[in-house]
Amino acid sequence: MLRKGDNELAVLEAGDAPVVALAADGRRTAIFAADVYANLFRSSDEGLTWSEVEVPWAGQQLLTLVVADEGAVPIAATHDADSGAVTIWRHSGDAWEVWLERPAGWAGAAVAPAAGGMTSTLIAGEVWVNRNGADWEQVSIPEDAGTVVALAQTGDVQCVVAGRAVLCRAGAGEWESYPLSEAAANPVDVLILADGATLLLDAAGTLWKLEA
Repeated sequence: MLRKGDNELAVLEAGDAPVVALAADGRRTAIFAADVYANLFRSSDEGLTWSEVEVPWAGQQLLTLVVADEGAVPIAATHDADSGAVTIWRHSGDAWEVWLERPAGWAGAAVAPAAGGMTSTLIAGEVWVNRNGADWEQVSIPEDAGTVVALAQTGDVQCVVAGRAVLCRAGAGEWESYPLSEAAANPVDVLILADGATLLLDAAGTLWKLEA
């Protein structure tokens, strides 16, 4: 539910349908919010007013919501409890399209759009890459790396968390592995900063930094 607050911004109101996701493009030309029932709302004035966006995934669970900077294109991942499939949706023109669907059997997904038209997804340990709207390609991860649990990218640099290491590569180059300290708990997430440095979050809540 959305309402306007005393500070003249729209308050994301927790009620029968609390808001659980918020995403915007880098230029803030569009902000999207989704509630617990996977309803979607859009603001084009930095949160002053909101309008509901029609979506095709009624009854599914929203897993993640992001916005690609180029064209302020919203991208959503949903999970169908009946089929077990995870679907990546993209709003193209005036309609939503199924961009990628995987019979995951696991309700988890991550989507990482980056400048230059490259989008990466992580579904049930599988990493897929789409460049400039072409066909999706599954990314090959070294067999001894372990299960991939998180991904991040900026530009053409892509990093994934697998086992107890961060693996990074530029473009379609070779993966370089950076093992986590033995003092760290198991890694759970990764983030690439603007200066190229990489932050890794472990299960104990500790941040580890890999310098660029």
